[in-house]
Parts: sequence; structure tokens; C-alpha cells
Amino acid sequence: MANTHVLSGLLDKRSELMGIIEQRQKEINILKQQISSLDGSIRIFDENFDLSSVKPKRVMEKSRYFSHGECNKLILDIIRLHPEGLSFKDIIDSIISSKNLSDNDNISKPVSAALHYLFKNQKLSKEKDIYKIAY
Repeated sequence: MANTHVLSGLLDKRSELMGIIEQRQKEINILKQQISSLDGSIRIFDENFDLSSVKPKRVMEKSRYFSHGECNKLILDIIRLHPEGLSFKDIIDSIISSKNLSDNDNISKPVSAALHYLFKNQKLSKEKDIYKIAY
């Protein structure tokens, strides 16, 4: 049979993904049990409480590249050094350089989120895809 090494690799990857799904299902079942226990405790204090009114809280994913607030501070520090402003790519390149990261490290998502936060909170302005300090 031709390309058995390709087939073997695909089967290995499929097996790995099935294992991840199985592990996540176990984690989900444990979390559901914990919610059920909490629901029982809540009902002890208020048996008429509408548990469907409790909405899921957004879980913040921790960045493996930045500590809490570090990305925002880096962006502001970098842009302060360039009053003419910087593009998204320039900001990424500056952060990669300042933190001694590899070009392969994908920091686009946390940097994009930080830029959005800073823009939304009027710390930065944006003109023609150039970010500047908002004065």
C-alpha cells in the first residue's frame, strides 16, 4: 500500500485528538458535578432562586507571553517613543524585539486585544491604521 507513512501519521493525529476530546469530556463532567453541588447549596439558602438568571462569566485566557497588564504597558511605552505613531506590524515587531521573542511566536491576538482595549478606553487614537497616544 502506497503512502502508509502518511496514513499512519493521520491515524496517530486522529487518535491524539480523540484522546484530547475524551479528557475534556471528563473535565466537563467534573465541572457539571461541581455546578450541581453549588446549585444544591444555593437552594438551601433560597429555594426559589432562579438559577437560569446566572449567566456564564467570561473566562480570560492567560497569555503565555505577557503578565497581567504587561502588553498594554509595552504598547504605550513603545508608542510614546514614536510620537508619529506606529502600525500594528511595527508594534508587533517592537514587542518581539523588546521581549526577545521569536518571529514564530504568535502574539497578534493578545496585542490586538490590548490595542482594542487601549483604543476603547481612549488611551490611543487610530488614524489610517496608525496608532498614536490619545491626548
